[in-house]
Amino acid sequence: MSMYIFPIKENAKSPALVRWGTQSSNDPGQIRTWMRRWPTANYGLDCGKSNIAVVDVDTKNGKVGQQTLDQLEAEYGKLPETRMSKTWSGGTHYLFRGSIPSTASKLGKDVDTRGRGGMVLLPGSKIDGCPYEWINDKPFAPLPEWVANMAARAVESTVLGHQLKYNPATFPKREGKVESLAEGLEREEMPPLDYGPLIVECAFFRDALKSGGKEYSQPMWNLTTLMATFLESGHAIAHKLGNQHAEYDRDSTDALWNRKQRERKDRGLGWPSCSTIQAAGCSACVACPHFPAGKSPLNFTGPRVSRGALVGAVEKPLIFKIPRTFLQRRDYDNVLVIAKLLPKKEAKNAGPRLDPAVHV
Repeated sequence: MSMYIFPIKENAKSPALVRWGTQSSNDPGQIRTWMRRWPTANYGLDCGKSNIAVVDVDTKNGKVGQQTLDQLEAEYGKLPETRMSKTWSGGTHYLFRGSIPSTASKLGKDVDTRGRGGMVLLPGSKIDGCPYEWINDKPFAPLPEWVANMAARAVESTVLGHQLKYNPATFPKREGKVESLAEGLEREEMPPLDYGPLIVECAFFRDALKSGGKEYSQPMWNLTTLMATFLESGHAIAHKLGNQHAEYDRDSTDALWNRKQRERKDRGLGWPSCSTIQAAGCSACVACPHFPAGKSPLNFTGPRVSRGALVGAVEKPLIFKIPRTFLQRRDYDNVLVIAKLLPKKEAKNAGPRLDPAVHV
């Protein structure tokens, strides 16, 4: 079995490579080069390319992964003896031969899978001085059928549970493959976009908001900041997307924000594509029903029709051929505000305009 690996930043889970999914290697010469360049790096396993499926049982800080696994084994049968490793926090990785989607708590609470598009840290890596270690040296057993089927059903239900806001068939076609970060960015110029639909449609954006980007790689963190530059209240959102990242501080985030703004102006930097986000290390893209469209998460939102005309203003709505999803019901400090389309003169005198805050 050939294991494809790549360097991880010291004392972290963030890849040292921008495109670890394509740059991971089993070549001893390449690995020695990385070791010379980053002598204290951790190392990650590219599960999908290595055809290794990992069942990740989390027990950190009172998590119930082991109890969940015990219940699953009682119902479906014991996991076969296979290669196992202990994580820095006391959890367990079960490594099998086979292909599986990367999922989070889809087998059960605090039991994840890592496979296509996913990675795990290898023994020898350390977090806060606590090492990853092999528990045994047993051969890699074939992936149990019940684990593969359960993960596949979980991904299928996720896909079926989504409803596309736009038909991907209507998107402008994108020619060729994405080969670099620059090519994976599309230039789009329009007013600031509503972040609400992204929370619903994009797991990459939603998870960053929920976790503060805690587990995101540096390239993923950079992409969340780039996305935020296109959004209403984008500066505040940029901080919320990364405020739990290991390298976060307000000054560096402000500097990154300003740099992305300059790059948009000077280099025509545009919307980050789904392919670029996956290449940066986002495992959620594998299960996303929008990914095959080859576009950007920002295709699923748009500018607000009106910047906060209050309910009760003189209303003579105009009719435009725009997606209904652009008319958003929003709750700001428990005061319901509905964006209305007003004739230009009336909109000018419709009352105070709201400066949206970030509520997640």
